[in-house]
Amino acid sequence: MTYVGAVPTTGDFKLLDSITTSSTTTFNLRQGGVAVYPQSANHCIVQLNGINQVPGSSFNIVNDTIVFASSLSSSDVINQILVLGNVNDIGVPSDDTVSTAKLQANAVTTAKITDGNITAAKFNADVISGQTELASEPSDTDEFLVSDGGVIKRIDYSLIKGGANWEKLTESTLSSYNHDTKDDETAAMFSGNHDLYRYYIYDYQPQNDNSYLSIRFRINGDYKSDNNYEYHMQKTYSGSSSYTAATSGANTMIETIQNLGNASDERHMMMVEYHRPNTTTHYHMIKVHGISMRNDNDIQTLDGVGYYRGSTNILNGLRFFASAGNLENWHLVGYGLKSP
Repeated sequence: MTYVGAVPTTGDFKLLDSITTSSTTTFNLRQGGVAVYPQSANHCIVQLNGINQVPGSSFNIVNDTIVFASSLSSSDVINQILVLGNVNDIGVPSDDTVSTAKLQANAVTTAKITDGNITAAKFNADVISGQTELASEPSDTDEFLVSDGGVIKRIDYSLIKGGANWEKLTESTLSSYNHDTKDDETAAMFSGNHDLYRYYIYDYQPQNDNSYLSIRFRINGDYKSDNNYEYHMQKTYSGSSSYTAATSGANTMIETIQNLGNASDERHMMMVEYHRPNTTTHYHMIKVHGISMRNDNDIQTLDGVGYYRGSTNILNGLRFFASAGNLENWHLVGYGLKSP
């Protein structure tokens, strides 16, 4: 059945089911078999026998029925009943008919959003979603969210990462007789900005039996060999119940572990520490701790300190070398520590 006039495109328009007339004034209003309750006769367009009826005089609406002013007969034809909708009720808008401009501010509330329906694509890039994994330690400038007295604030990782941690800076291994010094790896460590440095030298063997391991400082690119080294080493070994001190106030090197054996089953280990090599306000000092197998098969321990008094310039390397012959087996690991 066609509409009278232009076909409505917007609103709660309902074209009701066809009605079979009879000798009565009252007929039920249905759409798809479901009762319809127009708000008033003025909200209905009724065509009877091809003629539009006048609301209020030709018919009225009572609940879900239409009541004509006079009784109809079975020969009458109700061409259509079109309900125009209620006041301020446009029904369900058609797809793609509501623009953003027609939405009130704050119209979309949390209650209107179904759980789990917001995808990561709808978030800004700076929204914390946990979609991307950080597979390594954060950098110092990475930021975290904290609650400061109930106020959410951001803070750099450098301020909350806790106490100081040792960072591995270098590692080297050699097993040959063609090295009389070993300094390249130690020099590389000094390029950092750590406060404390530590070397572990282990599985060390000299080429010559009964030799010792010595240290020189590299200052301003030059390994110092003048007699401005001072050291004090205290040692003991399994064949003795007393400590022996080795002290020098004007030497060309710092002498550390002595009486080293070079047999295949005689290995030695030493730890060296130094503090802030980039400072120029004081002399540079090292601390030494070592254990070794002597050439007479006694095991010995050594603790001591040493420094170079010829300059307070920047320390940028250490040289380890044997008192006689070359270095043989060697494994060195270097670490740096930053203050928290």
